[in-house]
Amino acid sequence: MKILRLIAFIPAFFLTLIVGNLLVDLFFYLINLFSSIDSSPLSFLWDDFLKSAIVSYSGIYVGLLVYPFKNRLIPLIIFSLFYLLIFVFLFYFYNNYWELISEETSNLTIVNQISITIGILVGVGGFWYSFIKGDVELD
Repeated sequence: MKILRLIAFIPAFFLTLIVGNLLVDLFFYLINLFSSIDSSPLSFLWDDFLKSAIVSYSGIYVGLLVYPFKNRLIPLIIFSLFYLLIFVFLFYFYNNYWELISEETSNLTIVNQISITIGILVGVGGFWYSFIKGDVELD
């Protein structure tokens, strides 16, 4: 059973990112559908920020729940390195193709991407803080 869980902890992380993204989108859609309050023009930033923070935190949490051994520092580092590699790729992409991006996209898209990046950093940083503090119960 431990070998199966060892093989499945990385796919569980990615499946949680996909399914969690869909569930949080559905939740925010239902809130916006039933909300009678007019939303502010910047509410999309909070939606993207909260969605990325919740999904990144829950993806790491489920991935660590599936991991079979007691020392969960190694998979936490692996998941954090995954996000770090995505940020390096995005930085590389924006750095090399900024001329094309600025012509074809609006400033709203760039601000949206920054909001998502900050949300992911908050989700991963919040999990690291909880893990180091000892507040995460995974057993």
